[in-house]
Amino acid sequence: MNITGEQVRKAAIAKKLTRIPHHDCSICGWWVAHVVQDGELFFDPSCWCSFGPKPLEPVTWDSVADCINMQTNEKAREHIMDGFGMLPNGEVKP
Repeated sequence: MNITGEQVRKAAIAKKLTRIPHHDCSICGWWVAHVVQDGELFFDPSCWCSFGPKPLEPVTWDSVADCINMQTNEKAREHIMDGFGMLPNGEVKP
């Protein structure tokens, strides 16, 4: 089942998410993340280690859906969906 950007957006907004961790920096351990501001999605690449803060990068909800849909490992797919407040079937988590 393919997930749409609109499904991702609806789930994140419904769960009132503001920061969705992506991965931790291997140097300083800070979590880089997706950030939701006023219904728009950004990627925060800053980890505050030797590279210092960077501006938020606008990204689309469809890009997250594409990332989910490209996963061949079901556990990885479900992990990303869980982070955005989604059940494996694409519905919003209760």
